[in-house]
Amino acid sequence: MTRLGEAATRAALAVGVLLLALDHGGYGSSTRGALGILAWWALLLLALVGAWPRELSREALVAGGLLAGFCGLTGLSALWGDSAELAFVEFARASLYLAGFTVVVLVARRGSAAVWVDGIGAGIAAVGALALLARCLDFERSGELSTLLPGTEARLSFPLGYWNGLGILLAIGIPLLLRSALESRSAWARGAAAGALPALGAAVYLTSSRGAAAVGLAGALTFVLVAGRAVPALIALAVGGAGTALAIASLEAVADGVAALLLVLACCGGAGLMHAQLTRGPLSNVRLSRRSARLAVVAALLAALAGAAAADPAERVSDFKEPPNLRPTSRPDFIREHLLGGGGSGRWQFWGTALDQFEQHPIAGAGAGSFQAWWLAHGDIDFYARDAHSLYFETLGELGLSGFLFLTAAFATTLVAAARRVRAADELRTTVAAAAAGFVSFLVGAAVDWIWELTVVAAVGILCMGLLCGRAVTVAAGRSPQRSGPRAGSRIVLVGVSLVLIAAEAIPWASAHELEASRDALARGDAAEAQDRASAASALQPWAASPLLQLALIYEYDGEFGRARRAIQDALRHERNNWQLWVVAARIDAVSGRARAASAELTRARALHPHSPLFARPDDAAQRKLERALGGRR
Repeated sequence: MTRLGEAATRAALAVGVLLLALDHGGYGSSTRGALGILAWWALLLLALVGAWPRELSREALVAGGLLAGFCGLTGLSALWGDSAELAFVEFARASLYLAGFTVVVLVARRGSAAVWVDGIGAGIAAVGALALLARCLDFERSGELSTLLPGTEARLSFPLGYWNGLGILLAIGIPLLLRSALESRSAWARGAAAGALPALGAAVYLTSSRGAAAVGLAGALTFVLVAGRAVPALIALAVGGAGTALAIASLEAVADGVAALLLVLACCGGAGLMHAQLTRGPLSNVRLSRRSARLAVVAALLAALAGAAAADPAERVSDFKEPPNLRPTSRPDFIREHLLGGGGSGRWQFWGTALDQFEQHPIAGAGAGSFQAWWLAHGDIDFYARDAHSLYFETLGELGLSGFLFLTAAFATTLVAAARRVRAADELRTTVAAAAAGFVSFLVGAAVDWIWELTVVAAVGILCMGLLCGRAVTVAAGRSPQRSGPRAGSRIVLVGVSLVLIAAEAIPWASAHELEASRDALARGDAAEAQDRASAASALQPWAASPLLQLALIYEYDGEFGRARRAIQDALRHERNNWQLWVVAARIDAVSGRARAASAELTRARALHPHSPLFARPDDAAQRKLERALGGRR
């Protein structure tokens, strides 16, 4: 690849990460669906022209096959799960990640991993810089989660809309930038990479994300231990850490946003200049002997154990188990106190409920996308949660041991591939270490939060996975002979799979578009168009409850209560455990004079969501409002 081609690839990756982050991290179904369609179209074109290597590594085939198995099981769970619609959404998500992994494995050339790592790292650095700019210049906007979870407004969440997701994304970027800080050709490029570390560190601090802190620590430690250049890596971390401390102190001490931003820029510039100078000296080539490295690892482990003991782990575990406190707060030191606190923000309860779901459905789970309904019915605290805040616990609950083994085996295969690449690639070892550290960071983040659903974060992890399993972290041994390309049978299979999965990505994407258009039409009073759009969405996904719910609401709006009742009953046949559908059914039956049916439906809704304010306190205003909506019939 030429210098120009490398620069273009880096720029494309950086811009892609930034744009995806700006679109709320790619959380919405429209963005995710469009990306999935594009990715599978790319694979279809590759299959048609045969433009991929004939020889693929064993790790790439195994990891890809396991990801495909996980994707297939996710789709099949629509047959036994609570909601075929939600299972299909999760199938489309897994299909996107499978496509991303496959594209990297097939497209990335030998020795090109450094270009990919640098581009992704630059994109994450741009996200961190933009987040800081938004906070300092006060153009950050609170997202939906800040409304649902009072007291979180102080935490930096722009542009992803979720503070922990933003913090974890930025923390994953730390080892990627360390590679650039150590291996870039020019001193100014090495300095620029190191100078970005204080901005990332300060932004992570403002997210007040303890999960992000753990992710950053895991990534940095993995890089230092694996890269084979411990001293230069520690120097870069020390320079970046000092700059981060000064940047955080500036943000806390200076109230004026512009002045604070200038001070943060000064900290970044100072760290970059210092690191650029240090990399020109003899310290940049210092390497530890194996004995010294082992002693350093032992010393670090002893220090970590001493720190853990001093932190009173029993009290920390007890704090972690405590239910979250959602009372609004305006304390100026909230960010620091939360970051240093030991609360789990409900994770202990989420994980325990997911394990309960697993115990009830141990082999194949309760179906992809089923955790939210299970949590509402069985969770022991009143707390908003759509996900289990852990990919592994949620997979156990939704897909059972089968799905868990598919997913974790794919990840374990990638770690084995990383270990093999580290031993084999001397000149690419730092690059392999960066990709491996980025992937380890992703694994840690996925263990403590719902970043699997944040496309930009999961995509970074999947790209690192593809780099580690593919050819990008290997060096060509010489000019290889021309090959005729893959066999015709393999090409036909990939063409067929690509076409099927393009359709699988397009169906929920198009249905969501029609459904959103229907809601907009109903909001402006155009019931006819709203009905047409909702009917189109239902035709695209005849197994889905959401379009039928929308039709029921449209018929209710028009006073056609018989049609509304038929539509909501059809929706309930597709999704029996959705408490909101039962509430709507109760309301429609109440105004239709079917008091007994309305009472039974309301009882069912209460059983599915006993902690809802509509049911938890019978004498409150919400309950009285519901009773009035039901015509006072109980």
